[in-house]
Amino acid sequence: MLSKEELINLVLTDVEAFNNEVKSVKGGADLSETDFSNSNLEGVEFVNVDLTSSSFADSHLTEVKFEGCDLTSVDFTRANVVECDFSGALLNGTNFNFAILNYC
Repeated sequence: MLSKEELINLVLTDVEAFNNEVKSVKGGADLSETDFSNSNLEGVEFVNVDLTSSSFADSHLTEVKFEGCDLTSVDFTRANVVECDFSGALLNGTNFNFAILNYC
């Protein structure tokens, strides 16, 4: 399994490789407290990933899957969220202030 830093790098540089890697992690990957602010992410599959206290503030997210993720205290302030899937995600304390959500 790749380190947390290597997984974060894959999210930002090689989505397909990240999606394949995260599927192989038993019990889900831990990307808690990660700063994805101001990112443009498309097609990322954060399936069963712990993203607790992470930030997607001011990001553009298109067709991103957050299925079964722990999104406790995640910041989506001013994010543009399009066709994303939050099925089964834990959203306790998640901040969507001023975010735009379309077809989620």
